[in-house]
Amino acid sequence: ILNDDGYGLLSWYICGLDWILAQRDPSDSSRPLFEAVNMSVTKSGRDDRNCGFSNNDPLHRAICRVVAGGTTVVAAAANDSHNASRNIPASYNEVITVSALADTDGKSGGTGGNACNSWGSYDKDDTFANFSNYGKDVDIMAPGKCILSTISTSSGYATLSGTSMAAPTVAGAVALYKASRPNATPAEVRESLRYLGNLNWKVSTDPDAYHEPLLDVARIGTLGTFALTPGASAARIEGAATINVPLTVVRSSTFFERVKLSITSVPSGWSATLGTSSLMSWSANSTSVRVVVPAGASPGSYDIGVRGTNQGRTVNAALRVDVVDDQPTARVPAMSLKSGVQLGTSTLQVRVTWDAATDPTSSITGYEVQVSKSGGSWGSTIARTASQRVASYTLALDATYRFRVRAVDTVGNWSPWAESASSRIHPVDDRNSSVVRSGKWVRKSSAGAYHGTVTASRNAKVSLAMTFTGTGIAVVGPRSSRRGKARVYIDGTYIETIRMRSSTSINRLVVFENAFSSPGTHTIVLRPTGTGTYPQFRLDAFVVLK
Repeated sequence: ILNDDGYGLLSWYICGLDWILAQRDPSDSSRPLFEAVNMSVTKSGRDDRNCGFSNNDPLHRAICRVVAGGTTVVAAAANDSHNASRNIPASYNEVITVSALADTDGKSGGTGGNACNSWGSYDKDDTFANFSNYGKDVDIMAPGKCILSTISTSSGYATLSGTSMAAPTVAGAVALYKASRPNATPAEVRESLRYLGNLNWKVSTDPDAYHEPLLDVARIGTLGTFALTPGASAARIEGAATINVPLTVVRSSTFFERVKLSITSVPSGWSATLGTSSLMSWSANSTSVRVVVPAGASPGSYDIGVRGTNQGRTVNAALRVDVVDDQPTARVPAMSLKSGVQLGTSTLQVRVTWDAATDPTSSITGYEVQVSKSGGSWGSTIARTASQRVASYTLALDATYRFRVRAVDTVGNWSPWAESASSRIHPVDDRNSSVVRSGKWVRKSSAGAYHGTVTASRNAKVSLAMTFTGTGIAVVGPRSSRRGKARVYIDGTYIETIRMRSSTSINRLVVFENAFSSPGTHTIVLRPTGTGTYPQFRLDAFVVLK
């Protein structure tokens, strides 16, 4: 497309491209005869991103025809030291645009010496050639400084510099790649060569922020194989739910290319969406398929069809989804005493808690809890979210209560009710005979006390003790600005120190509670500390959870 002086008209370029397009493989006319075209030429112009139809660019149209015919076009970035977007064909998205590297020793590291003086300077080893065009349109880099090249003289060869010397190397790489991958499209060739390239050059010398990879064909082997593999076992799900089903691309050792993924079949009423539409690289192997199962789907096994394609090859696989109809399993609730609440004359507020429910396939979304008094019918329902596994109730003293909880999963399946054993709250007044006083304790009348009296002492050598049978114990007493502290022991082990001093006076307050894992007989002991400005400790009552 050039004369002996290296000059050519656009019309010559187009004629040459059209001639190349017309040459088809004799054994398969759907394939081009020429796999790669090198264009070490340049003209002023820009890419309209529309194959030249928007800006009436006949060269762009010709190149798009050639590329559509299956031939990969390589173009020199040109040697103006400016952005390649100002040159054609370098700015066209359909070509592989090549910039030039100064490489004097064929090795990375920048340790080579000067090779020759060209374009008015000696470029340093492994740097961006100072004459080369640059920018986002550049796809790849190849050596282009001081290259032994052909010339139109009797000798036929000379040492030259320019992107025209770099581009043919890339065209050769295209031919090498296509030798084992004849069905690769020009876009796939470009993508693969860029992926295989490296940045083992001094990217700091790049005039722009878009560092193109340096051509590297060392890892091009024969075209590898791939397969699609579902998870180790079928995905389990209930109707009216969503699940992510794993999908793996298994690659042979020489296969890094992009696998395009698609859904080929889904059961009626279902939907399936790929997590990604393609995977590329030696390590890009995993994705998932988001499957939505409609409400009312019958239990059974279903298949989601998936397909992977690469360079004309197709692999199919089936992702098995088992639809099940299972229920959550709720845990038995437990009642416990609460600190910080007041003992009423006939009632006390308690806490009901339960462990998280389980479900073989779905998440738990909520709970319902009910209470029954003295063997009667179940009362009103309290609803809770999945994270709210607690409810408060104000219960009558010495009445028996049962609680039950059920759980619901994401698809609306409810568990059977999980029911607790009967429990009751039994108050023990400070003057009860089961409360054993050791040392000097004083009985004081108090209108605000549970039964009108409290037992008081400021002596550190005295104690109050009570042996009881149950699943929980609480201490009730008054708090005010003139009250002291007491140590709590259960079954001989120190538990904590109760602090009764408060700026606000309050009677019949539950100031300590302790729960046991199972019913049993225990002994609680209170010992005043006898310290502080106001050391007096007062007990109003114990509360036993039976």
